[in-house]
Amino acid sequence: MSVFRLPTGVTHRSAAFAYRGGSFFDARDFAMPAVLVRHPCGDVLVDTGFGRDVDAHLRAMPIALRAITRATRGLPAADQLAAAGYDPRRLRAILLTLQRTLGDQDPAAVRENLLRMAAIAARFPELVLAPAHDARGFEGLPRL
Repeated sequence: MSVFRLPTGVTHRSAAFAYRGGSFFDARDFAMPAVLVRHPCGDVLVDTGFGRDVDAHLRAMPIALRAITRATRGLPAADQLAAAGYDPRRLRAILLTLQRTLGDQDPAAVRENLLRMAAIAARFPELVLAPAHDARGFEGLPRL
């Protein structure tokens, strides 16, 4: 098994969006990655990061949130996978999480969460994984 990070961009806001009691004056960057877990029984893409239509997605946010959100765009995960020659038929599932789980600044916690998700996918291949948030970033990836 191996794990690969696919950075797709960053949102720039304040700590008030990171945790309860966070200050609006404490600037924070929130990673928007996708993570590919390669496994002999099939691969899992954890989150999708920013997709090809990120600008439309940002424009659809409430005006108050748009006013305090800046974004640095990277290459969408689908394009990164294609550029690497990844065969999308290997993709067994796409797992959407709350971004707070994987965008955490604590690398050990991120790794632990990824390993837990990979273990669940390996142990229960019949498990249906349901999206937890907007899936518009899926354009270009196959439906499972």
